[in-house]
Amino acid sequence: MASGGDATGIEVALRRRFGVRRVMGWLALGFGVPLCFLGPALLATIFWMAMLFGTRYWTPWWWWFGGLSVLAIPSLFRLEIRSRGKFLDETLADAAVHDSDVMGRLTSVTMLYGAGWGLLGGLGLNPGLTTAGFVEFFLAGPRIVLASLKTIRESRSGAAIDWGRAADVVTFLLARQDGVEPRALLKAGERMGELSAVLLWLAGQGWLGVVATGDRVFLFSAARRGLSKQRD
Repeated sequence: MASGGDATGIEVALRRRFGVRRVMGWLALGFGVPLCFLGPALLATIFWMAMLFGTRYWTPWWWWFGGLSVLAIPSLFRLEIRSRGKFLDETLADAAVHDSDVMGRLTSVTMLYGAGWGLLGGLGLNPGLTTAGFVEFFLAGPRIVLASLKTIRESRSGAAIDWGRAADVVTFLLARQDGVEPRALLKAGERMGELSAVLLWLAGQGWLGVVATGDRVFLFSAARRGLSKQRD
């Protein structure tokens, strides 16, 4: 990588990371979509077996799977969007209000990912938390799909970004050890709205951070280290 003032080299780094994120977004989408059907498949198997061995009445497994997919998958997506990826955290927080022993119950919940007996024990101890553990597991597919779609949407915005201007911003921040006010990045005749679009895109790509007060921007340490390694 060239020196911190070499905006051309930094533009190459920006484009490279942009390309990697776009590819990873599509790969994640390809993985997440089939994973969305894991919950319906498991529940369909349970209900199908219960019907078969409980009533000796055979029904096509696909009936259960199709019906549960139609009902469960949209509900899981709505739940993931509403909870913003924090469904289990919210459930445990609610449980903590009513139960001081929630950490012991959390152990039972997490055991369902690796031990069947732990699942049964957790279910007997607190069915609500154990069910929440199941739901959190089923939310993995929708969570991956939503995250990948967000990455893909952000990658489309790259076509409208002034790569040279973005590289100038990163170059300037790379030469500074602390954050700066956004207005300090303005060029002569440039409007804040134009710069804000570049800053928001860089932040979405994981290059920039903004302090809590919103009056200073800075280059993430990981991005700074990555650029320094390439420069060396």
